[in-house]
This record gives sequence, C-alpha cells and structure tokens, in this order.
Amino acid sequence: MKKIVLILLISVPLVAQIANMNLNKIYFGQPISTVTARSMALGGAGLAGGNAFLAGTHNPALAINSDGMISINGGSRLYNLEEDRAFPYVDNFGGFVDFGSYYYQNNWYGSFYGQIVYAPDMIDFMNLHISTGFVPFMDFDYDYFEEVRSPGFGDELIAYNIIENGGQLSAIPINIAVQPIEGLSVGLGVSFLVGDVNYSERIVSKSTSFKGDSLINVDNTLDGMPNIITAGVSYQIDERLTVGSSYRFPYTVKTDVSLATNTLKGKTSNEAKYPARIGAGVDYRFENILAAQIMVDYYYEFWSDFENDLFANSFDDTYNLRVGVEHIFFDNVPFRAGLSFGTLREDKSLTQTTFTLGTGFVFKNVRADIAFGYSNNQYFQKDLFSDDLYGISIRNEELDADTDRVSWTQVFGRIDFSYSFE
Repeated sequence: MKKIVLILLISVPLVAQIANMNLNKIYFGQPISTVTARSMALGGAGLAGGNAFLAGTHNPALAINSDGMISINGGSRLYNLEEDRAFPYVDNFGGFVDFGSYYYQNNWYGSFYGQIVYAPDMIDFMNLHISTGFVPFMDFDYDYFEEVRSPGFGDELIAYNIIENGGQLSAIPINIAVQPIEGLSVGLGVSFLVGDVNYSERIVSKSTSFKGDSLINVDNTLDGMPNIITAGVSYQIDERLTVGSSYRFPYTVKTDVSLATNTLKGKTSNEAKYPARIGAGVDYRFENILAAQIMVDYYYEFWSDFENDLFANSFDDTYNLRVGVEHIFFDNVPFRAGLSFGTLREDKSLTQTTFTLGTGFVFKNVRADIAFGYSNNQYFQKDLFSDDLYGISIRNEELDADTDRVSWTQVFGRIDFSYSFE
C-alpha cells in the first residue's frame, strides 16, 4: 500500500507537481502581470490595442492611445494569498488514508500606483507621446506561521515556525511613442526598478522540552537602479483590427545582502539575471450596438536563461495566453471578463489559470474602474521545517520528502481612476 501512495503522488502531473512556488517568490519575486484595473479585468490582455497606461508594462507604443494632451491614472492594488498545506497519512496497516491539513494561512497585501501620459502640442514630430509613472512590478510578499505540536493525544505546543518576507520592486517607466506613418505606432521604453526586500525566519520555542530558538534576518537592498528596456509596435490595419508586438530585453538585478543570525552577522552581494520576454497580440472591435472588443495576447518568457549567484535553479521557459472581452452597455458602463492561462517557471507541466471580471463608470469626466481575479494552484513540496528539528515523527518514513500537498489560492483586486485633459 505504501508504494500505491507514492504512485498517487506522481500520477497527477497536470494538477500538481513538485515545486517551490513560495521559496521562489521569496528569492526571485512573482511578476505582476497587470498594471490597471481595466487590464486586470481583461485578463492582462491589451498588447495590441490597449490604452496608454499599458505602455510601461505591455507595449511602449501604446502611449499613443491617450485620450488628451495629458492623461493620468492612479489607484490601489490588493492581493490575497491563501495557503493550505497537508501531508499524506496512513493507517496502522500502512494503507493510505488521506491528506491531513496541518497549516492554513490567509494574508492580504496592497500597494498604490500612478501614471501620466503627455502629448506635447508644441512638438510636431510624428505625434510624439511620453509616459511615466510608478507601478508595482515584482512581488516578494510571503508570510508563514506554523504551530508545531506533539503527535498523539497530548497535542502539546512545541514551537512556532515563522517566515516573514516583505517588499516589492516597483518600476518607474519612461516611454516614448511616435507615429511615423498613419496607423503605425512604435515605442521604446526604459523602466527603472526601486524597492527593498526583507526576509525573517524564526523558530520560537513554546515548550520546556525544546530549546532550539533561532533567528535569521536577511535585508536585500538594490545596488543602483536596475533598468529594463522594452520595444514595441502597434499597427491598426483597419477601424476594427489592430495587431501589435513587444520585446522586453533581459535585465540584471544586483542587491547588497545583509545577513544576521543568532551568532553572526555578515554582508554579501547577489546578482540575478532575468530573462527576455516576447509578446504578440490582436485587438478586434466588433461592429454591433454593444461595441464589443476582444483582445488576445501571447507571451513567451525565456526562464531557462535565468541566472542567479546564490541559489541553484533549473527554471523552464513559460508561455502565457491572455484573452479579454469588453462589452459597452448603457451610459458607457462596460462589462469585462478575462482569462489568463500559462505554464509556470517551476515546472513546464505546472499551469496556472486566472479568471477575471470587472466594470467601470464615468462620473464628471472621471473614469472609475474596478476588477477582481482568482486563481488556484496545487503542488507538492518538502516540509519547510523538518520534524527532526523537534525530535518528533509525524510523517510516514517512506514519504518524508516532497510529499506535502500545497494549495495556493490567490485573489487579486484593483480599483483606479483616470482623467484626461484636452
């Protein structure tokens, strides 16, 4: 029966695989794929014909699509991560019973963002547009709080296992877009990254039978301002069909690392080389009373080229398909729905699907937009804090590695406001 358990754990490659999504988020960050509430509601799509506020993250050429001489956008981003960890347990005869949940955590995080697009009327050069702002780019937020208890009926509280990782890298994009010929927009952008990341790992003893308190603090400070170069084009074939593409060059993030434990302090440096990304998209506007619009984007990111000084890794290349639909109903009130589907860098057979919805309205020339997103992943991972640290044995000996089933449920939310000056 124990062999059957092992077979069960490896027989669902499309549902869950061995991965370290949480640790990779701590070390390397989780990319933030949307930049406004509207783009979130559309599944992150909009590379070909999205509005001007997508210039910094999707396609610099989109800065051309501003509604006035000056357009501004600002809002807040909310993110919820629910994590449930369970390990397989067996009966007295060694037969597999079920997965038993031993850890549950639900955490909320948030940040603010803003952008501005400027079309200088004193410069008559191919309809020049310039955009900049401050937008979340890479998320490192992750918290872990586990109660360690003795097995059996005693249920004695032995210790707390705690991980607190906080921070994000935000981008300050500067994009320039022009129209050399009618219908064709080309753009070039450079984004400067700012932000710090702080990591804390603690074991806090809560029992006289265990005296193993430990503390690790790691502060990561950017060495300079890493820059990311992106180029893009958008071409309006006719009044209903627009196509576009973009290329984000590889970029390097260097950090100064300060390490402190119970017994020592030290400093080092780290260098992570993030991969290039290429994308292509189509935007089609239907000719009907609902003014329906559909956007389809495809991205390919070369994560197998990722390099890092401190941690060995073997990421896979990823693809991401994004589809968004928008219907304009009465009084310019839209209904938006989107879908994002793609593989993850941890394992090419591990996929993530995100469903999104949103709407908006106009009040005295101010557009308000709101959006929500939902995704769920399951993967297997070794216990973050081994039971051997506490002299206890809860897991079956033959299943002591890579057998925790981890469920990640992510909820996304955005609300922002836009205004254009003619």
